[in-house]
Amino acid sequence: MADTRYVQIVVNPVSGRESSERLVSGLVKEMESAGWPVRVHRTTGPGDGGAGVAGCNADSCRALVVVGGDGTVREVATSVQAGVPIVILPRGTENLVAKYLGMATTVECVSRLLKEGVPIGIDIAEMRTRERLRRFLLVAGVGFDAEVVRLVHGARRGHITHRSYIWPILRTLWTYRHPRLRVETAEGVLFEGHGMVFVGNIPRYAIGLRLVQHADPCDGLLDVCVYECNSRLGLLRHAIMTLFRRHIGSRGVKYTQTRRASVSAQSTVDVEVDGDLADPLPAEFVMTDHKATFLVSAEWRA
Repeated sequence: MADTRYVQIVVNPVSGRESSERLVSGLVKEMESAGWPVRVHRTTGPGDGGAGVAGCNADSCRALVVVGGDGTVREVATSVQAGVPIVILPRGTENLVAKYLGMATTVECVSRLLKEGVPIGIDIAEMRTRERLRRFLLVAGVGFDAEVVRLVHGARRGHITHRSYIWPILRTLWTYRHPRLRVETAEGVLFEGHGMVFVGNIPRYAIGLRLVQHADPCDGLLDVCVYECNSRLGLLRHAIMTLFRRHIGSRGVKYTQTRRASVSAQSTVDVEVDGDLADPLPAEFVMTDHKATFLVSAEWRA
């Protein structure tokens, strides 16, 4: 019996620095030449990536191809039913999930993965606040980097690049006052003081930094990295140590692995999740038992 399952393509039209329409057109032709029916969903705004996979299941959908950045990947991977494999055609600014999984940027590579790719399961974490529950794959940042994300997205008009972050980073570096935070894990209180927090699942971060460098997205644990910080000089020292991957165990840094962590503050503190602004503190971060399935090459190693 012929396999009539379709390939679902979810496209974020504003990801990256230029339009992806020519790439999508080539992708559709490649899928159709392989004899696979194709459906295309173009997102219309934040949160619409999940709508693009409504009804997709392993019985009807051969695979999902995400043409976009980490935010779109998160929306799709945390919304689709279990068992539907995902391939990424990266078009965002950082494309951290795609880089970690060794995804290439050509239509031919996507086609090869759909035919020969090996499925792996990536852990899905949750951020829980008073307002809602938000699932994520990469990292949640509390404090400084969330303020940068807030400024970038507040000024966004269409496509963004690395240059879009320069002024927000400089402005935040000069004006930001690190809040007083309380971090508590399943094992007890980890930290109380001024600083910033990262709760991660995959070790990659922007510009190649490894904030949660021991993270393994298949181990069922969250990695929590807390930087005690209350000055620009302290932030600069942490940045240098992190750049050289010597921050874990250094002065003012606490690092642990857990299945549950809560972060609170007496003031309003922003949080970013996989590069998108989320609800402010207080928040609880939980590792779930759910996994997203991605197709990787047989040679891929974490």
